[in-house]
Amino acid sequence: MNRTMPRMMGLAFLMTAVGILPARAADEPTEQKLIVPAKFGENTAVMWSPTLEWTVTNDSNEGNPFDLVAKVTFRHESGNETRTTEMFYAGKNTWKFRFTGTRTGTWTFTTLADGKLGTVSDPELHELKGSIVVKPNPHPRVRGFITCQGNRFARPASGPADLEGFLPNTYMNQRRFGNPEGKGWTDISPTLTDPQVLEAYLDEVEAHGCNGVFFHVIHQWLKAHAPSYAHHDSLNPDTETIAALENAIAQAHARGMYVHLWAWGDEGRKWTPIGLPGGINGEVDRRVQRYIAARLGPLPGWVMGYGFDLTEWTTEEDLQQWAKYLHEHMGWQHMVWGRARFNKELDAKSYPGYGVRSYEQDRQGHGFGRLAPAPLRGARHLSPQQRAQPGGYAAIHAAPVHSGWHDGILGPLPQFPRAVSGAGPACVPSPLLAGPIPAGDETSQRPHRRLLSGHAR
Repeated sequence: MNRTMPRMMGLAFLMTAVGILPARAADEPTEQKLIVPAKFGENTAVMWSPTLEWTVTNDSNEGNPFDLVAKVTFRHESGNETRTTEMFYAGKNTWKFRFTGTRTGTWTFTTLADGKLGTVSDPELHELKGSIVVKPNPHPRVRGFITCQGNRFARPASGPADLEGFLPNTYMNQRRFGNPEGKGWTDISPTLTDPQVLEAYLDEVEAHGCNGVFFHVIHQWLKAHAPSYAHHDSLNPDTETIAALENAIAQAHARGMYVHLWAWGDEGRKWTPIGLPGGINGEVDRRVQRYIAARLGPLPGWVMGYGFDLTEWTTEEDLQQWAKYLHEHMGWQHMVWGRARFNKELDAKSYPGYGVRSYEQDRQGHGFGRLAPAPLRGARHLSPQQRAQPGGYAAIHAAPVHSGWHDGILGPLPQFPRAVSGAGPACVPSPLLAGPIPAGDETSQRPHRRLLSGHAR
């Protein structure tokens, strides 16, 4: 008899009760289409999911198709929300662009490809128009884009002003769902490409009471199944990898979960963009960043860390420019951060001190292993005055705080040691448990990129 599973199911029930996992209706489907075809002219959609996708053809492009820039601007009838995204290359002579409704009502869109604002001059892609009527989403577990208010994570429920407190708790099991060599990265096959394997991973995440799943992408951004720049010579984004990530985001989002991506790793294993032509934030790296923003940006339900051992291979300026470029190109903002890096472009504080204590130390109360605001790990980062505050990190930061040890702690609660649960991140919001956001709590460091006022950019 498996004595662990009843305890895990009890934990999942507890997480639902405190608002970490939204309750699932009895007749609610566990799978939901994330992306559906759309047409020029009139369309209908529901908020948050599915995402609409338009397809256009262009026979006149002569350069690298991944470098073609054409923009699309969506405007809400109220005049209170405008979103600009880019088209992305989809193979042969085809480009696509996407839209996710963030408020009900009528939206209109127009494409731009006239050589202005960094776009290509191409009549085939210019001034294409349409409209979308967005209605409420009937699925009770579907939420909007992860954001923050003050130092708390949050997600919109019924609309941009209806924010729910949100406690991210990411689960990682790289031993079972990583790669055949067990080297700590996530090969997209079979974990993301086999429906049964992906479903088993998400089942395991939910059984442990977590609400996020971890995928480590590294050089698969450019070549599927390639962990390092020594394993490929590709200069363009890999569409097989992105398609697999889309599918994983779709299934996780339908369950009320999210996907936590790690973009890169460390230089010792060549898991960084240093070996690409132009290096960090160079021509090839920017091409990948722009593709992520255009293709994954409109999809709700994911966040991204930059990698690990960042102090060994990247600078604060490198990371700030990476985050800034993504934010400038994403029409729908996603939270990004980097371990032990703290600059104005990052959306959360990430401390490497969390997650370094043993399971036994956590059980003895020496680390952040319980759903309680204190004691917190990494006290060496605090002054004596700050250390004395009952709220710990959460009391002294205007932005959300989370662990940076694989962006995580040793599982959601101390009942689960590393061998069972793997490491996964836990945000340290204040208050820690999910709940309603008080009115007037507008203390985020970057309010212009939160989905709170309805103005995306």
